[in-house]
Amino acid sequence: MVAKFLEVIAFRSWVENAIPIRESSNNSRGIYGKVLAQFLTILSGGVRFHHLGWWECGVEVLKAAFDLPWIPRAASTLTRFWNKINTQALAEQMGERARRFVRTIIEWESITEDNLNLDSCVITRYGQQEGAKRGYNPKKHGRPSHHPLMAFLGCGYVVNLWNRAGNAGAGQSAVDFFKMDFLTSLLPPSLPSCRERSGVLRVGSRLGGALRWRSFTLNTLMTNGSKRGAMWW
Repeated sequence: MVAKFLEVIAFRSWVENAIPIRESSNNSRGIYGKVLAQFLTILSGGVRFHHLGWWECGVEVLKAAFDLPWIPRAASTLTRFWNKINTQALAEQMGERARRFVRTIIEWESITEDNLNLDSCVITRYGQQEGAKRGYNPKKHGRPSHHPLMAFLGCGYVVNLWNRAGNAGAGQSAVDFFKMDFLTSLLPPSLPSCRERSGVLRVGSRLGGALRWRSFTLNTLMTNGSKRGAMWW
């Protein structure tokens, strides 16, 4: 079913044409297998590159299902691959292409009305990673972390994601986050409500200004809310 879905949305074509990584080595096996390996790891519940091994027992079945001669088995294959996006220009280029792809899928879904959700989460980091700072960390007190901010529709599609340093406040830059042009282009025509986790915004009155062209009800979730997607850094 997953293989058929990716075929229908032309995911392989998008990967091979949109991701700004070109491999010229004679030993290169193509980029699609690597991207698919990460996709399958996320689908299996993985949140780190080394979780690639969670589904390796079924690799032969997966190769047949997705029509691939090879799927990577080592996490280092993925880290070396993504490290090739090593400039801000390449990162922005890929981000813009990914947003256009998501916009196309949302249009195919014909979503005319949905709620918008805003949430943040704390991701503990080990080692020296850019932007990893000490801040609020409920599980690993004192450890450096990242504190990303995300917006997603009720149906599950992520429409914006910002990574932030671990010492960023829950609602820091939330209004600017909502003002981005591409975010507004991804939202359905009707937006009944915007739901935020308690402490994420604390800017309910200003949010109306950021989305002044919308009419919605602001609801505050008093729990940690729902998390969508996985963070890979």
